[in-house]
Amino acid sequence: MHAADAEDKERKMKVEYFVAFSILFMTIESVFDILYQRLPEKLTWFLFLLAVVGKLLLGGSIPGVLAEVIKGFIPGAIILLGGKVSRESIGYGDGVVLCFLGVIYGAKDTLEILMYGLLAAAAVSVVLLVVRKKNKKTTLPFVPFLSIGLFFYFVRKGGFA
Repeated sequence: MHAADAEDKERKMKVEYFVAFSILFMTIESVFDILYQRLPEKLTWFLFLLAVVGKLLLGGSIPGVLAEVIKGFIPGAIILLGGKVSRESIGYGDGVVLCFLGVIYGAKDTLEILMYGLLAAAAVSVVLLVVRKKNKKTTLPFVPFLSIGLFFYFVRKGGFA
């Protein structure tokens, strides 16, 4: 039993590092999105690949982890496709960030994070329209809203681990 407790504690610590990594990633991406309305493409893909490697290091069989990664990739891939179809009305960077979140949290939880992000973006948009600070054609950086979505996801889960 003692070995199982130590193993469980080690896994929990790895998950906490993974969560911290995702929060750091989202913070960096949010700052770039707000300041430049672009994401650092090479850094974003590098961190995405780091997330895949981290997922593999967390353990489990390689085929199982790869299946999890592929399923987690789906919400972001749909957004990437939407970006292509809309001539990037939906930014490619948003899709890559969702792919990153999908790798870490899985497809179902990533859709929840996306839903919270969309709700936050809608609320802010309504406020900006009402106070006439922006118009219907104004674009807003979306990654900060995904960060807000991630925060509400953690609130709903009852914590960060």
